Amino acid sequence: MLKFRNMKLKPEIFKAYDIRGLYPKEINTEFAYLLGRAFVKLFNSKVVVVGRDSRPSSEILFKSLSQGIIDQGADVIDIGIATSPMFYFAVAEYDLHDSGIMITASHLPSQYNGFKMVDGEAIPLEFEKRSALKKIIEEGDFKKAKKGNLIKTDIIKDYYQKVFSLAKLSFDEIEKVANQIKFEVSYDEDKDRIVFFDESGGMVGSNLIDALLIKYLLKEEKGAKIIFTANSSKIVKEQILKSGGEPVISRVGHYFVKKKMKETNALFAGELSGHYYFRNFYYCECPDLVLLKILEIIKKEGKNLKELIKPLKKYYNTGEINFKVKDKEKKLEEIKKYYKSAKKSFLDGLTCEFKDWWFNLRPSNTEEVIRLVLEADTEELMKQKKSELERLIK
Repeated sequence: MLKFRNMKLKPEIFKAYDIRGLYPKEINTEFAYLLGRAFVKLFNSKVVVVGRDSRPSSEILFKSLSQGIIDQGADVIDIGIATSPMFYFAVAEYDLHDSGIMITASHLPSQYNGFKMVDGEAIPLEFEKRSALKKIIEEGDFKKAKKGNLIKTDIIKDYYQKVFSLAKLSFDEIEKVANQIKFEVSYDEDKDRIVFFDESGGMVGSNLIDALLIKYLLKEEKGAKIIFTANSSKIVKEQILKSGGEPVISRVGHYFVKKKMKETNALFAGELSGHYYFRNFYYCECPDLVLLKILEIIKKEGKNLKELIKPLKKYYNTGEINFKVKDKEKKLEEIKKYYKSAKKSFLDGLTCEFKDWWFNLRPSNTEEVIRLVLEADTEELMKQKKSELERLIK
């Protein structure tokens, strides 16, 4: 057995769906090496796809992570600098790969880094498995193994062939429509989220993009199941029903959404956070496909994004607001009792529904934080109830 010195890890770097922390204070080369070894040991991986974002520290961490994987006896498929959707594609598209690790801290600034870990179908690891990884890393006991290999591969051409095969516009048609439109989009660091800004520069809520996409996706597959989350705007469920689909609710977060999509064979899912998932893209996020679908709709309808979204802007939504709370369960219980007359759901935290407004209050799995989303039929009522909840929470 190889014995590494006991490594004490900060539990807060193990997030709900991935590992993230400050580089090099919390996430460093030693940690990356041991994570590589622990990952192979826990899952008995033979071939691990490894990608990375463009942060300066990602290349440094890649070398250590890959060495750990190789020293534990597995091969590394190096896909180079990639987006998270490219990484999911590389893991799920090819039969040889049984797992993958993406080096990224997602939307966090460049002083952070981290690791997204998935199985061979690009589904994220549940929190219990990450807890087991933490234990293996801290123990530091590893057997000597026959070293694996580092195999470099370029998946970008295959990725874009896949994405364009799912769109109904040719490249020339897309180019023509980009030359005509005036809206803008923004991606996060690892390109698994996309935000739209209409022709006047106003941000378009992600749930409005959901509703717009749902309307057209359900024309292609009548009666399909569509996933929405506990904090989704009412317009999403309304549009699913109006378009002849079957709404299916999920907990918030890409692990839960992807799991529910697979269980129900759902066609599409969207989240308030700007994540959009497609059945024909391995139940994973693909913002590039979202953009192509929006361009398709604009071309088909002959309207700009602002015009297409206008009929869907029926409600006033706060977006997600975070509050520092030490005793999360106690606070949720207090608020549940305060709103006695509400129709309640406990699928994901506490959801209270009234005739003309609703809210979802969801505790973080890893932080002393609760997250509020509130929506009302009028702006005045939204502001009033937002102030009311803020007072109760604080």
